[in-house]
Amino acid sequence: MMLRAPKVESRYWIALCFASVLGANLGDVMSRELGLGYWRGLPVLAAAFAAVVLAARLAPGTTVWYWLAIVTVRSAATNLADWQALTEDQTPTLRFATVFPVIIFVWAVLLGSLALRSGRQTRSQLNSSTDGWFWAAMLAAGTLGTAIGDWLAFISGLGLVGATVLTSATLVAALVTLSTKARGQAIAFWILVLAIRTWGTNAGDLLADRAGLWPAFAVAVIGTTLLVIIFDGPLKQNPGNL
Repeated sequence: MMLRAPKVESRYWIALCFASVLGANLGDVMSRELGLGYWRGLPVLAAAFAAVVLAARLAPGTTVWYWLAIVTVRSAATNLADWQALTEDQTPTLRFATVFPVIIFVWAVLLGSLALRSGRQTRSQLNSSTDGWFWAAMLAAGTLGTAIGDWLAFISGLGLVGATVLTSATLVAALVTLSTKARGQAIAFWILVLAIRTWGTNAGDLLADRAGLWPAFAVAVIGTTLLVIIFDGPLKQNPGNL
């Protein structure tokens, strides 16, 4: 599962923000527009992830495969969180009243465990390989971020706009305080990833609510693609590892 990773710097976080919105919208497109529902899309995304890993082995000299894997895992996390929390009725409802606190607690513990493991294994260089543990942590961060974002938007009373404003402010604060530390500290890295995943859930849902799911998906595809194309050349010349 080793994929060439871009250097962790400001443009990495920008690209991750776009990829997070894209992954959130892709998960919704698969479950709602393509009629796969929440759990039936997961095997499709698992096969897509395996195809990306295989392609990366055949053509390893680019970070494009890394970003495709990021979007795929983010989409799986969206569907996984929704599958755990919601029914698949035409108008989805909560499976049970305390579903979000339970999901948030379980995935927070899992993400914390994976982040600590990453810190113990890579004291000298943060996440020196994008191995299975790395992608498991990405899945955990995406699932947790989706659950937190949905709780803020639909349960807490903030609504989509209020939740997006709150998570945007949180993300800006996290970027200002943690982006430098995240280059060498696993915990800071994963906290920042979680902040982006939560924001991406609310921003993606708000964009879809205002423009429609397909137009929102198209905007996210174009934005992420342009960033990867623009960034991949410079990133290839000085590759870093996560």
